[in-house]
Amino acid sequence: MTHPFISCYTNQPSFMTKTINHLLAATALTSVKFAGRKASAPFKAQPKVETLIVDVDRTITKEDSPKIALEALCGKKEAKRIFDGFLTSVIRGKTKVDAVHQMVFSELYSHGFKRGDWSALMEQSEKQGGFRTELIDAILELSKKGLIPVLATRSSKDSAQWIAKRFGFEHVVGSEEKGNGKFEGFSMMIGVSDRSDNDPCHDKAERCLAGSK
Repeated sequence: MTHPFISCYTNQPSFMTKTINHLLAATALTSVKFAGRKASAPFKAQPKVETLIVDVDRTITKEDSPKIALEALCGKKEAKRIFDGFLTSVIRGKTKVDAVHQMVFSELYSHGFKRGDWSALMEQSEKQGGFRTELIDAILELSKKGLIPVLATRSSKDSAQWIAKRFGFEHVVGSEEKGNGKFEGFSMMIGVSDRSDNDPCHDKAERCLAGSK
C-alpha cells in the first residue's frame, strides 16, 4: 500500500515543475514573436568592404623588419640582448611603449644602418624565405575582385615600398624616418599621435591613404 503522502507528492506537479513549464512556455512565445518581428523587418545589406589594410611586419613578412636589420648588423644574440633590454625598460615603467620604436631605429643607425639599406635588407629577406608568398598571392587575387589592398607598417615605409614594387601592390603607408646615416627622428610615424608641422599627414596616419594612390 502506497503511503498517502507519497501518493499525493507523486501525483501532483511540484512548484518547481510548474515554474519550469511556465518559463518554457514564455520562452517559446517570446521566440515566436521575435522570429515574426525579424521576418517582417526590412533587410539591411552589410556594408561593402572596399579597402583591406595589410600589416607588413609578421604578416607579409615572417619577422619584424627592424629586428631583421639589427640581426644583420650585430648578430642574433646581440640583437636579442638589445631588444630584451628595451622590453625590460618598458616593463619596469622606465620607457613608454611608443618610445621603443624610436629607440630601435636609433640603435640601427648607431650601428651604421642607412635609410637606403632597407631595399637590400628586403631583397636578402626574400632570398631567405622571409615572406609569406601564399598570403601575398591570396591578397593580390582579392584585388582582382575589386578589393583595394594597402600595405601598412609602423616600420620604415621604404621597406614596404620595396615589397609593393616587388609583388605588385599599388598602395603603401608607413613611418618615414628622417636622416640618412644619422637618425633624426620621424617626419611621420604610423600608429601614434606624434605630429610634424612639415608633414601633411601629421594628424592621422589614415590621411596618407589618399597620398598613396
